[in-house]
Amino acid sequence: MPKKIECIDCGPGVNIESLANRLVVKDKIAIIPGLEEVFADVIKLRLDTRAMIGDELIRRVKLEHIIPPEEERDYREALLDEYDRRTIDFV
Repeated sequence: MPKKIECIDCGPGVNIESLANRLVVKDKIAIIPGLEEVFADVIKLRLDTRAMIGDELIRRVKLEHIIPPEEERDYREALLDEYDRRTIDFV
């Protein structure tokens, strides 16, 4: 059964020791256990389009965690942004 995602409101003085399972979504930090594995697995798929990547990321996160329907778009965008940060190639 999917679990609720714990969120921390962003503000001055938020201490982030490890970003491994944290995702910045709009004005909060979402703690999503297993997020590192989700990214690693989706990267291995080498999907062709941003839409396919976004679909797969949100699908995998929703398998284990509850994302309110009204926030799904924000989570999808945040997941894609983080995916881009993890896969960008520096020349």
